[in-house]
Amino acid sequence: MGRRILTDGTQRLVIYHYAGNMHNLGMLMVYLPNEKILIEADSFNPQNNPEDAPTAIPNLVQFYGAVEQLGLDVEQIVPIHGRSTTMAEARKAIEAYQPSQLWPQ
Repeated sequence: MGRRILTDGTQRLVIYHYAGNMHNLGMLMVYLPNEKILIEADSFNPQNNPEDAPTAIPNLVQFYGAVEQLGLDVEQIVPIHGRSTTMAEARKAIEAYQPSQLWPQ
């Protein structure tokens, strides 16, 4: 995974490329480590009702694995599409819906 760090000496913004996403091979996510915020697009699109199944579970699984592999301390996920959410909600969606998907693990 590639990364680029932008800083003004006080704040840091880290841009990660996480290869393997089925939606777009050039997928990026932006991490604000001081705030523990991760900004992403199209990997986790939580529904307005947290009880409804999210879309694109394979992309969510790949995204979640990339975040875990990078060891990012994320409290809040800010998707470009949809409402803000948490890593705990992402994990809950994976646990609930990944078994119903038809792709090899």
